[in-house]
Amino acid sequence: MTWEQRWHPLREEWVIVAAHRNHRPWTGETLPDRARGVPEYVADCPLCPGNVRVSGTRNPSYTGIFVFDNDMPCVGPAAPADLEAPPGIYRNSPARGLARVVCYTPRHDLTLAELDLPQIVALLEAWQVQYRELGARPEVNHVLTFENKGEVVGVSNPHPHCQIYATNFVFKTIENEVALCRRYWQERRRALMEDVIAAERADGRRLLAERDSAIAFVPYFARYAYETFVVPRQAHASLADLSAAEVRDLAAVLQEVIVRFDNLWRMSFPYVMALHQAPTDGRQHDGFHFHIEFHPPLRKPNLLKYLAGPEVGGGSFLSDTSPEEKAAELRALPAVHYKRATEPVAPLAPAPRPAAARTGDPRERMSDVSEFIALLRAPQSPLRDFFAPQRPVTIARAPGRLDVMGGIADYSGSLVLQLPLGEATLVAMQPSDDGDVRVVSLAADAGQEARTFTLRRAEAEALLAGGYGAARQWFGRDPATAWAAYVVGALLVLAGERGARFGHGLRILVRSHVPEAKGVSSSAALEVATMQAAAHLLGTPVEGAELARLCQVAENCVVGAPCGIMDQMTAALGRADHLLALLCQPAEVRGFLSLPPGLDFWGIDSGIRHAVSGSDYTAVRAGAFMGYRIIADLAGLRPLDPGPGGSLRFDDPLWKGYLANLTPQEFAELYAERLPEALRGEEFLRRYGGSTDAVARIDPGRTYAVRQPTAHPIYEHARLRRFARLLFGSPDEAGLREMGGLMYAAHASYSACGLGSAGTDRLVELVREAGEAAGLYGAKITGGGSGGTVAVLGRAGAAPAVATVASRYAQETGREAAVFAGSSSGACHFGVLTLVC
Repeated sequence: MTWEQRWHPLREEWVIVAAHRNHRPWTGETLPDRARGVPEYVADCPLCPGNVRVSGTRNPSYTGIFVFDNDMPCVGPAAPADLEAPPGIYRNSPARGLARVVCYTPRHDLTLAELDLPQIVALLEAWQVQYRELGARPEVNHVLTFENKGEVVGVSNPHPHCQIYATNFVFKTIENEVALCRRYWQERRRALMEDVIAAERADGRRLLAERDSAIAFVPYFARYAYETFVVPRQAHASLADLSAAEVRDLAAVLQEVIVRFDNLWRMSFPYVMALHQAPTDGRQHDGFHFHIEFHPPLRKPNLLKYLAGPEVGGGSFLSDTSPEEKAAELRALPAVHYKRATEPVAPLAPAPRPAAARTGDPRERMSDVSEFIALLRAPQSPLRDFFAPQRPVTIARAPGRLDVMGGIADYSGSLVLQLPLGEATLVAMQPSDDGDVRVVSLAADAGQEARTFTLRRAEAEALLAGGYGAARQWFGRDPATAWAAYVVGALLVLAGERGARFGHGLRILVRSHVPEAKGVSSSAALEVATMQAAAHLLGTPVEGAELARLCQVAENCVVGAPCGIMDQMTAALGRADHLLALLCQPAEVRGFLSLPPGLDFWGIDSGIRHAVSGSDYTAVRAGAFMGYRIIADLAGLRPLDPGPGGSLRFDDPLWKGYLANLTPQEFAELYAERLPEALRGEEFLRRYGGSTDAVARIDPGRTYAVRQPTAHPIYEHARLRRFARLLFGSPDEAGLREMGGLMYAAHASYSACGLGSAGTDRLVELVREAGEAAGLYGAKITGGGSGGTVAVLGRAGAAPAVATVASRYAQETGREAAVFAGSSSGACHFGVLTLVC
């Protein structure tokens, strides 16, 4: 739970942050879904070209931006100057000025978020003109430009437009902001907003977009769920003072923000937008920093943030959400509007946190969950003494994943497509009173023994004090207990990164149906389920992409496995029967692709054990990072100061630090032949000083393949983009053949990297032999390769053909070939169950 006050320096007031309240039960008013088609032109719209307004004036047949004086102004030049004096202590004064309307476009069916960048630049330039013209009038002391968007904020006409009030008074928010900015300037000789920007950039978690001269962020002190500031980096009193280059940067950042707003829930996102510009009263406004503020009223798709007792009665704003989590949601979305996307875009709406377990909870009817609960409650269960009776137990669930496409290209910034499996890991957790962390991992198969592990209080304190490196060494001492690093690692990271404390002790029970060493991410499922349960139990809620990121830290830094983030993202955010489209730069959710009707994916286990920490996977990863380092050198990029763990850092405007951003043509024409086929680690370190990989280290005594591991993510990313487009377009027979061919090409590339195996090669060949006649179109090795599972693409009715392939493989090799079918949602969608045993 979050109980915190945050100081709002631009309003000089406290904002109460109680983020857990966003998940409270709600039986009050919700907004209806009013999504509907809007025509380009509406005959009775007073803002459309050629129509007659309420004043009787006919609009011109405008083709761009159209500005006119408001026919129903709230202030006007003819306001009476001689007012009757009010009684007693009351005061009044004339409210004079001009009110104008700015139509963005003649198109009635568009919004600001759907305009092209040049149109947004033109709009900013129009705002500049209006500020200069109106502000130059001697009777005007303030020019307020704002847009009310959406019915929920009282918009009377959806035609895309904003309003401008040029008044003889200064609106109160700006008046207060001017005063405190002036005081801050006088005390520190720098602008307050410059320090706000510096703090946001230093933290980084709330940043949304950035260009050379502009930045956008959800502020630390945000009052509304998705409140956003769009700010020029250089202090200017008004928009009118920005150069042409600054206007272009500001327009680009503004567009990126409002597009992500719409992409969040695939709807026209309502907001109040206000330009905070200095008054035009002729005074010097030292320290004032022009910026644009967005105040969106929704905290969920159909749920408003209501101003109630704390705000109206108490005078302090209460925020029901965490600015860090809301920024992560927006940042994870693409910057291409969902109506225009050529690649799939889907909303990243946070799943409602399910309520605590109750009679009839549908999650309890999931087969693995009901079995797990029955085991906990069985009168004769050997676990009856493990958990204290009559005390709540918290249960979390996270699925494994089938790597449909992408695999080892994730750490090089590729797009990946991941399907959450029906098989999952369940974790039950309860606080104890003895200070020890006791873990029992039940065997998935009959005849196997359960694994147990105990971490004493003193040992836990030593690991917390020693850091992740010390914990990695401690768990590496005994292979028999190395598995516990995935569980305890999640706890250590939750403590180190989020301040969680488990000194009272914990009892943790694990039941995993995700088989180990099969390439279906049993480790991520265990980490995510553990951290989800612990975060809830210890009062440090972590959701969405942040949950996945922290679990990756656990696997990289405590377990010591150099994995990318796609496994944890799928275990946390995955949706049943949807492919998670994730751009790993580092973790941008591009959408959730529902499987087209009649199409399905399966996994077939080769029976050959796979490990991300294995030498082949680590060597290929190292080779890819060596290749990037050499290409950066060939491109004239020079390293900056060392990064984490001594790794190198680059200011890379060409590819943003990711191999996947090179095009295949660029790589083939400029760099492929200039890369060595292989290179000894010692020579590489001598010539190039290291790589940008903060996780895996280069062994001076080992020879690494370089060219092929470098080529793989570049070509794989191109394959992924094509595969996703085909899938999103409900592929016909020719499209299915092309998708299958892309999977076979990905498999061949794995093998060329040295990550194939005889077993997985045979499975792929058996799928190819069965072919279209059996409803099968493609197959490839998955995950880290070198064994594990093969992903298969086929028609929905091809399950018998998949079973036949598995059976033939088992007969030929003597290995059991289990088939993975079905799908289930990730840990964030499941939430947690709480029950009393």
